Amino acid sequence: MPEKILPKITLYGFGYVGRAVFNFLKDKYHIQIVDPKPAEPISEEVRKLIITPGKQKPTVYAVVAVPTSSKKDGSCDTSRYFLGRIGDKKFQTPTLSYKINDCPRNH
Repeated sequence: MPEKILPKITLYGFGYVGRAVFNFLKDKYHIQIVDPKPAEPISEEVRKLIITPGKQKPTVYAVVAVPTSSKKDGSCDTSRYFLGRIGDKKFQTPTLSYKINDCPRNH
């Protein structure tokens, strides 16, 4: 029986949320992980999937799982992540981002 061809996906960020996303998707996609400082511990299997930022190959999909800073008013500032770093016209990758309310609030 021929090996099943899985779609390719890029996972930006391999911290707490990135690991959960990876574990959910790992049997359904070929995943490349882009994270300059992935959280330890990392298995050798996963370490082989980590790509240096800027060296990733084009993929069909991308998931962004990176920390989000707060604006002065306490709301989440996602501008620099979704437009500045992922919006690379060279790749034209549709980006799936799931916002978790993880911004610190100024109360």
